Amino acid sequence: MKNLIPVFFMILLALSCNKDKCADLNCNFGTCVEGSCECDEGFEGDDCSVASNEKFLGDWELPCQGVIDIPVAGGSQEIPTQTTVITVDAGGNPDQISLEFTIPFINQDIVITGIVVGDEVVFDEQEFGIPGDVIEQLVGFPISLTIEISGTGTLTNDEMLVNLFIDGGALAQGEINCIGVRV
Repeated sequence: MKNLIPVFFMILLALSCNKDKCADLNCNFGTCVEGSCECDEGFEGDDCSVASNEKFLGDWELPCQGVIDIPVAGGSQEIPTQTTVITVDAGGNPDQISLEFTIPFINQDIVITGIVVGDEVVFDEQEFGIPGDVIEQLVGFPISLTIEISGTGTLTNDEMLVNLFIDGGALAQGEINCIGVRV
């Protein structure tokens, strides 16, 4: 009997060393691997409970400025600084945001969608039509213009920087830069 007691403790010790590291861990939108959460796409945090886009959501006051080159209007036109409130909404997925704002200079309302990765967002090329009467105010005659907008955004503390590039082929090229804070 005395010989069985050490064997019993050795078996008990061996079983306690093989404890499941994930048994008491809730990874919400992720999977536990070796005692740590690996988050599904679009989620972050120690327990994968925070949507990646959450830190971008809300209203932002973003002074924007830039340059648009419209050759038929006589060359480059500097966009004066225009402060606008940009609303950032969830774009339908936890890793997506939508910026709703007015393009300075041409006063065209747009909604552009981007994908959040960490503290950055990438806006792939998205196409927008600019009505002829809007272009007529700039160049003196009505022409329709299709532009592609792409760009990036970065969030540092409570400050957001957005750089957008405008490509209208031979008719228009430009860049808009905005930096501001949450309202």
